[in-house]
Amino acid sequence: GEGGQAAAGTGGVLELPMQMAAAAVMALVAGFEVCAVPLRLLRDGEYAWQRMIGRVGHLSLASLLAGLACLPVGMAHFADVGAWFVLANLIAVPLAALWIMPCAMGALVLMPVGLDALALVPMGWGNAVVIWLAHHVAAWPGAHVGVPQMPMWGLGLYFTGLCWLCLWTRPTWRICGVMPIAIAMVTPWMVRAPDVIIPAQGRMLAVVDGPRLLVGPKGHVDSFVLRDWVRVLDRRAVIVDDDMTTPDGRLTCQAGMCVLARGGHRIMMRLRDGTAAASCAGMDGVVILSGALRAVGQGACTDVTPVDYLTLWRSGAQALYLTSHHGVVVRSDRQVRGARPWVMGPGQHGTPNLPMAQAE
Repeated sequence: GEGGQAAAGTGGVLELPMQMAAAAVMALVAGFEVCAVPLRLLRDGEYAWQRMIGRVGHLSLASLLAGLACLPVGMAHFADVGAWFVLANLIAVPLAALWIMPCAMGALVLMPVGLDALALVPMGWGNAVVIWLAHHVAAWPGAHVGVPQMPMWGLGLYFTGLCWLCLWTRPTWRICGVMPIAIAMVTPWMVRAPDVIIPAQGRMLAVVDGPRLLVGPKGHVDSFVLRDWVRVLDRRAVIVDDDMTTPDGRLTCQAGMCVLARGGHRIMMRLRDGTAAASCAGMDGVVILSGALRAVGQGACTDVTPVDYLTLWRSGAQALYLTSHHGVVVRSDRQVRGARPWVMGPGQHGTPNLPMAQAE
């Protein structure tokens, strides 16, 4: 029971809503503590224009602090930075405070007498305005700037800096919290991208080739998965032909069989059904998108790192790194996310590993 509660608590901390809420709250606490005196002087000013600037400044500062605090979290989960969040929040936050939330409270009061629709309908109008605003702001130029995905250790470093800013009130000590935040912001460019990635479905794979993402086989590329890869890795997708060779000669494909050579190691990748069997001799790893390992030649495939349909079924998506010192290093989805109740089990694509709710 205690282990399950600990796992559930860890899962909540690792989820996006909890991280965004925590980052926004810590930034608001630290930021308003620093700006409390000037804001109070404006709010209690002698002239009306001072009080107006104080109110607008209060909302603007809250939007700026919360939005900036959530940017690194977005980099870690979406590999994306939004440039217009301050303007959108300046409209959406007052709308929620003055329209949507009062309607929600009114609906709660009217619900026992069956008149909650009188408040829910206007609340829906307010929600529609917020959604309309989100769609239009998201369509503006520069609204989405792709960046490489921030690693989880970088996100942990960022939250360490935020906690430091909240814990200390002395300026000379508090300013030290900016350093881990600054380091965290450059960690997306400090992480090595995998050499080969394979989704859990096993219908396609991609080879990272400099600024390009070589994806194949042609005709079996999942556009949804490919968009995620392009966004997270910040690279341009190129479909691989059955017969091709990269300019540096490190990737060679012939009749649906590709060989990647990097770091003194080689991986053979079988992209299609019906490809003639080939020997694993001289290979450090083999990837088979269809069929089992024996389809590539059982004789010399005992000392290689295999990734076939059974591996994908058991461990989910795979990322392969070719290193000069450690050979072929494989990281799977199950290794990263762990065997937790909210992580889908082997073969359970799209269905959480949780009991279904009782029907009413």
